[in-house]
Amino acid sequence: MIPVTKGMRDFYPADYRVQEWLFSIFRKASSLSGFEYYDCPVVEAEELYVRKAGEEITDQLYTFEDKSNRKLALRPEMTPSLARMVIQKYKEYPGKIKWTSIPQCFRYERMTRGRKREHYQWNLDYLGEKSMMAELEIIATAIHAFELMGLSSENVKLRISNRKLLSDLLLGLGVAEDQVLGVFLSIDKLGKIKDDQIIELLVKAGLDTDLASKVLDVVYLKDLEKVKESIDACGASIEGYTEIQELFSLLTNYGYSDYIEFDFSIVRGLAYYTGTVFEFFDARRSLRAIAGGGRYDNLIQNLADVDLSEKAKGSISKEAVGFGFGDVVIFELLKDLKLLPELNLEMDYYLIPFSEDEVAYLLPIVAKLRKQGFTAEMHYPPQKPKKMFEMASKRGAKNGIIAGSMELEKKHLKVKNFKTREETEVRFSDFMESIS
Repeated sequence: MIPVTKGMRDFYPADYRVQEWLFSIFRKASSLSGFEYYDCPVVEAEELYVRKAGEEITDQLYTFEDKSNRKLALRPEMTPSLARMVIQKYKEYPGKIKWTSIPQCFRYERMTRGRKREHYQWNLDYLGEKSMMAELEIIATAIHAFELMGLSSENVKLRISNRKLLSDLLLGLGVAEDQVLGVFLSIDKLGKIKDDQIIELLVKAGLDTDLASKVLDVVYLKDLEKVKESIDACGASIEGYTEIQELFSLLTNYGYSDYIEFDFSIVRGLAYYTGTVFEFFDARRSLRAIAGGGRYDNLIQNLADVDLSEKAKGSISKEAVGFGFGDVVIFELLKDLKLLPELNLEMDYYLIPFSEDEVAYLLPIVAKLRKQGFTAEMHYPPQKPKKMFEMASKRGAKNGIIAGSMELEKKHLKVKNFKTREETEVRFSDFMESIS
């Protein structure tokens, strides 16, 4: 027997019900904040992802060639696809865009708890807004979703940083501009490997040992006042610092100050982030990041410029903030906290015929119930009453409609409320009229 592909998942009906419960929360939070749904193909051109050099994602792609020898990939994330869509219809979307999606994504990566090779990911993206209001909308919508799941700031923390702020500080410390991305990718390993291994990565990125140690000291700063002192000491730009202060103020005014923490080690592994970066973690840090995102103001312009003439380069641009929220880690957290719901089947009516004659008799009832919006199912083929009633219970039926030879002869039905055990006999025609 062929098993499910390693790193992939089957969703049996009970699993699917829980997944749909989670997705319904994503959809509700998105709609309440005014995000519109979109979608795109799961297969994209490979070059859409490999343009970002030096990132792990390039080595994690599921790639193949089609029959026309085109190099394609299963999407590992949604942001490049969104950027492609916006570029294709740029003139039709001149203003602000608030879009959401729940795509399935694929990455060939090492599997650990909370990490599969496929996952569904709730995405929120706010394009065309320069201010920190875009970050606020994304983050507040995400936190609202957590709260709809029954979680609070006691269970979930949001760690925020700003790549612009960190980049300016690094330059002030003496890191060369062409070394900054390598430093970011090294810092992204913080907490996953030991500090001395981080130092080794920083040295490989071109820093000497003393500078690597200074960088690590700065990354461990948790107090924004201390960060400001470091900015003043090295004469770095305060633009990134001003942005993060504004964002913290907005989140506090919104009522979410209990969730937020400043953390320089949050840099995100993707090169296209330009400013704010953030990740949600469980409060105990027993799991990997639940969700994360940030500002990517240059991605659309960079992707568009590849195909534009020299004269037209830079003509297509749009500020953007987005995030991705995978379904794998949050299921682990909800399971740990015993917050996953037990979702049993529910059905309005289960129809129980005692013979084939009653099957034909009840079919108009089944059709009418479904047309009127009731969930209804008939037991087939007829069996012993005990087995049919057991199946009604298993299917989560609220009511039963029962017909035997006596009901058929009298043109009647028996309607039973399975919760109260109350049973009434009604005429067939009266019941049909009652559900009109």
